[in-house]
Amino acid sequence: YDIQKVYKANIRELDKHLKTFLCDSQIMDELQTADEIYTELPFEIATIENTTNKPSSIVRGVMDLVMRFKRDEEVQYQIWDYKTNEKTEENICDFEEALYNKYKPQLELYEKNLYEIALRGGEKINVLPSKIYHLYR
Repeated sequence: YDIQKVYKANIRELDKHLKTFLCDSQIMDELQTADEIYTELPFEIATIENTTNKPSSIVRGVMDLVMRFKRDEEVQYQIWDYKTNEKTEENICDFEEALYNKYKPQLELYEKNLYEIALRGGEKINVLPSKIYHLYR
């Protein structure tokens, strides 16, 4: 087992994914026009039980990337979540749809939390639908 070969192969793979990310025009356009960018943004939110309307658990997590845009009088936020799942569908559109459906509850939780954070800060905002960034673009 040659550790140097494994290391070099991993570096090449990482380099390929980094170049893909940096060349992705959609995310780069948004990054360049964002007024503020937050990475690895931690959050904590209480989930409410439907029958008692009391907190049932605390969910803690980290949002990978949050961008803030000030457009005229409106403040908008966009959440991007990074995924490294294996590609399971041959067609990239089917893969992206399956990935989004799998993580939709997580993304909705992020959006709700971000909205509540902004309300506590006294800011009226629009949280845009979250997006997933995966390594198979």
